[in-house]
Amino acid sequence: MSLRQHLLISLISAFAMQTATASGPTDELKPATFSYYKEINNIVVQRVVQALVAHIALADKSLITITFRVDGSGNLKDLRVASSANRYVERTSLRAVQSLKLPAMPKSVIAEQGHNWMDISIEINISDIVRQRT
Repeated sequence: MSLRQHLLISLISAFAMQTATASGPTDELKPATFSYYKEINNIVVQRVVQALVAHIALADKSLITITFRVDGSGNLKDLRVASSANRYVERTSLRAVQSLKLPAMPKSVIAEQGHNWMDISIEINISDIVRQRT
C-alpha cells in the first residue's frame, strides 16, 4: 500500500470518528466505554477504507452505515451494512468487517454499562474520501 493510501486511511479514520455513534451520541458515553468505542470505530473504519480505496471511483458519493453488536469477547453479532445507492460498497464493506476479530470488552466497560455487549453504528461518507483523495 502506498504512503498516499496510508495517509488517506488515517484522514478518513479521523473524520469518521466525528460522525459515528455508539448507543447514542459519543459525548454521553462514560470514559472507559468511550475509549473502547473509539478503538472499535478506528479498527472498523480503517478496514473498510482499505477495502474501498483501491476502487474508490466505484464507491463515489455513497454513505455507508455499518451497524453491529460486539459482545464481551469481541465477536460481531447482527452485522448490517447499508449504502445510500451502491451495492459494491455494501458488499465490499460487509466482507471487510465480517472477518474482523475485535478486542475483548474491558471489565471497566462492562462495569460502566452493566452488561457485556455494545451496539455500534458507524457512518462513513465516501464523498469525503473522494474529495480528500483528489
